[in-house]
Parts: sequence; structure tokens; C-alpha cells
Amino acid sequence: MIFSLLLPLLLAPQTDYELLREILRATEPLEAPRGERLPLYLWTAQSLGTRDEAALESLVRELDARGMAALGSWKPDDPESLEEALRLARLQKRLGLPISVNATAATYGFFDGSERTAHVDNEGRPLFDGSFPTERKMGCPFAIDHRIPVIRDRIRSAVEAYRKESLAIHFLYADWEVDGPLEWNGAWESSRKCQRCRRRIPNIESFDAFQAAIRGKRAELQKRMLAEPVLDVFPDALVGNYAVYPHDGTRYWYDYFEQERVEKYRKWYPEFEETGFTFAMPVVYPWYRGYKCTGFRWTRRFAGSRPRSRSSTSSCRELPRLRRLGPRPEAGSESRAACVREEPSTPRRALRR
Repeated sequence: MIFSLLLPLLLAPQTDYELLREILRATEPLEAPRGERLPLYLWTAQSLGTRDEAALESLVRELDARGMAALGSWKPDDPESLEEALRLARLQKRLGLPISVNATAATYGFFDGSERTAHVDNEGRPLFDGSFPTERKMGCPFAIDHRIPVIRDRIRSAVEAYRKESLAIHFLYADWEVDGPLEWNGAWESSRKCQRCRRRIPNIESFDAFQAAIRGKRAELQKRMLAEPVLDVFPDALVGNYAVYPHDGTRYWYDYFEQERVEKYRKWYPEFEETGFTFAMPVVYPWYRGYKCTGFRWTRRFAGSRPRSRSSTSSCRELPRLRRLGPRPEAGSESRAACVREEPSTPRRALRR
């Protein structure tokens, strides 16, 4: 079932509508009613690729029959996206389905590239952290409070549009990642060079103290710009962000943008409890050392290399012209590889959780 679902995503057709049709062809309706359980939220089901009402209703009904949900997507740079999301929400309400939203685009970005958001070195010069694989200029986590109203108002405006039509949001998520306060890569080094950060974190030479301050600030931003604007209007909504969830104080995984260090398990801050979020989004990523080749998108970044050719490894098979499902690949690396595990690397402690 899982393989038949993922393969169409990788070998994707040309349009969103065709992609969803391929998913529907590759899956079957549920054998038993979903009941009160949450549906499966697919990244690919947030742009249904059609404005035809009959076709839209058919897609939504068929997705629901398979236990999947369609998502409305809020895009501040695309004024028509909100109306498309509202159109979907009206249909979901009429069919008695949960109204679901992807608010990712509306949450970016706190770091807007201005010098006002930069670190400040000892000579008073602006300093940005270039250690993250993004075009976004990562700056000082304590110099972006003025951006909170900008982001929050985007969320509030969209929420108000739903409220006016009595379209109660049931599920809203964001994939807010490489923006705002982060402690990984060169962030700690950059903050130790920053006058403002040193004032805000007196014991900044301790990574634990630095992480607590950074994650505490990140939790505050998520609460003020995302959780509160939604829950103030729809208090029963499920609201959350990628990689924010209750945990046991240990981080068992590396994100695609992180520079991997020697240790696999790292101390982590209890961010979820301070965000006000009402659902959790755990993460399951592999470590590249457990694979014969480094063809996976995230694991390739960990290894610092591109996928090997067919002749250089027997555990990889090239897939033709795979659809890009995430960050743009490095130049000259348009193909992907499907890899076979050599040995399990999932920590036993994580499995028990």
C-alpha cells in the first residue's frame, strides 16, 4: 500500500491534477469507515489542479474514500490562492469533511534580508549566518520581533475570511523550517560574535544555555504568529508546525539542512509545550551511514556528495526524471536514486516511544 502510494509521487505526471489522479489509481478505498480518526494529509493534495466544481468534488470525495484529505493553501504572494482555499473549504463543509489548511507560505519570513535583522559584530557591522542551505539571510533571533505583526496579520486575515463564511478550520499546519531562531550549523558561532545575542544570553558559551534561549524564542514566535491567531477564532482547531512535538529531551534525527555532527542523539529543548500548538508533528529521517549510496535527498546533503552512478554501486537504481518534492537539487544532479538499506539504524529508544 505504502509503496503503491509513493511510487506515483516519484514518477509524477506533469500537472497537480494528473498527479492526484495517479494517486487515486494507485490506492484503494478504505475497507472500513475512517470514523473519528484523522485522515492522511498528503503534501501533494494541497493544490488540486482544477477549478471545475464537478471535478473538484469528485477529487475530494475520492480522496476521502481513501482516508485522505485535501488541503487549502494560503500564499500571500498569490491573491487567488485564498479564494481557491475558501472554495475548497465550502465544499468540505457541504460534504461534512474537516476543513484543512496548509499555512506554510504565510509564515515566511522573519528574516527578510534587511540589515535590521542581522547580527551585530563588535565593530557594529551587520553579520549574517551563511551556514544554512538557503538564499534567506539568517540573522539575529533577537532582532526580528518587528516582523511578528507582519506574519501574524497574514494569518489573521485569512482566518477572518473563513470566520466570515462560518467555515470552521479543523486542521492547520505549517512547514516553517529554515527561518527564525535555529541553533544548528553555524548559528552558535554567529551568535557568539553578536553583541545583541551576548547581552540576551549571558552564559552563551554554554550550548545548553544557547539552545534553551534560541528554542524558547522560536516557540514564542510560533505561538504569537500562528497558534494564537488561529485558536483565538477557532479554539477547537488542530494547529501545528513541522518537527514540533513532545519528546523525551533527545533529538534522534538530523534535518536536511543540518550539518551532521559525530553524535547521533542530541539534547533537545521542550519547544512544543511553549508554542500553544494543539497537535504534534514528529519527524522520521534516516542517517546516511545506514545506506549503501547517498541518493536520498536528505541523506545526500548529510554525506556532502551527489548520488553515485549506476556503475559505482549495486544498491541504487536510477529513477527517470523524478518530480522534485523538496528543495532544488544541486547543479548537475537532476536525477534521484532509490536506495536499499544495508542495515537498520533506527534507535531502539525511539522505537519504544
